[in-house]
Parts: sequence; structure tokens; C-alpha cells
Amino acid sequence: MSTWLNPQSLPELQLPGESVVQSWRAQAVTERVWRDNIRLAWDISPVLAVRMAGRLRSTAAGVEREIQRLVQLNPACVSHIPEALDYLVTADSIINEPAELTHALFWHRVHPLKALAFFSRQYPPHPITAQLAVRCLASYPPDAVLFYVPQLVQAVRYDTMGYVVEFIKLLAAKSQLAAHQLIWNMQTNKFTDEEGHHRDEDIYDTVEALIESIVTSLSGK
Repeated sequence: MSTWLNPQSLPELQLPGESVVQSWRAQAVTERVWRDNIRLAWDISPVLAVRMAGRLRSTAAGVEREIQRLVQLNPACVSHIPEALDYLVTADSIINEPAELTHALFWHRVHPLKALAFFSRQYPPHPITAQLAVRCLASYPPDAVLFYVPQLVQAVRYDTMGYVVEFIKLLAAKSQLAAHQLIWNMQTNKFTDEEGHHRDEDIYDTVEALIESIVTSLSGK
């Protein structure tokens, strides 16, 4: 309000008692105060608290820990906020498997890159995160997923349960353009060298089977 009333801090525009406000603003805010502010924001609106965490991530120590605690205690309150998923599903929560983790299955869809991140070294493999990721990817039209074909093919590398493989088959069946883009990308990435002499042992067999499955499903020209 001080900034709005007197953006240039001109002495003639200062109000009585404004110096007290300025002194209060100059004081360092402790981590405990930030936690109390986050709890107050959550009581007003969980959405407000999550937005505060995003805004103050680099400013206030302990803000993210507190919002993570609140989200994991009350996941249903913020399941409609895509970015709040980061506070429910972490590498530690996947390993520890709390009961609240199942709420991720009903979360609002996240960005395709976020969904693909669950099939990377960033997170340990888990059926719940795999189902969440595939559900989010499947909710987008094939044209939107086309932008992430390289990441999708690389996700096969960390797909220990076959969810990505089945989604690639589904995507190829929905769109002939996507099918060809997938085939071309897989043909390129099944080798570790540009000349195509050295197989990528992690994904070669899986990718070869995928290409054969997609090509077999095509008909005519």
C-alpha cells in the first residue's frame, strides 16, 4: 500500500505513521514467521499457499517444506492445481509410499514434460506415477504430443513396467503422422553412434519390437 500511495517515496506524500511501517518492513523475517504465514494462507485458501510457495521459493527458507507438509496432509484440497503435484510426489514419497500417494492418480493433468519426467532418473519407477503420467499424456491430442517424441522415445529407457511402450502403441494408432515420427526417431535412437553400428543395449530390443508392431498395424500406403 505504501508503494501504491507513494511509489517514489517523496517526503511530501508520506502519511503519519508510515515510518513505522517502513521500519517493520526492514526487519528480517524468520523461518518461523514464514511458516506461520504459509499456514495462514492455507487457512484462507490452499491455492494461495501453493502460489506463495512458488513465488517465495528462493526467498524464504522452509516455505517449501511447510507447503509440502500441508499438501501431503490434505492432498484433496489442491488436486486441481497441477503444480501442487510437486509437493505430493517426490523421490522420497515414492520410495516411502505413503497412503496419500494414491491421490496422484486423480490429480489434474500436468504438462507433458512433467509427465515424462516420471520416466526418468529424476524419480524412482512406481506404478502410481507411471499410471499418472500415461493418463496425462493420453489426455492431450496427438498433435500436442508430437513435440515430445524424442523425450517419449528416451522414456522407454526407464520404463520398467511397460507403460510407455503401450502408450506409444496407442499414440501411433491414433495418428499416422505420430506413427511415422515415432518410427523415424526410434530408428535413429536405437544406436549409440551416428553410423548405426553400435546398438543401444538398453532400448534396442524394445524399440525394434515397437517399430515392428507399429509397421505391422499400418495398412496400405
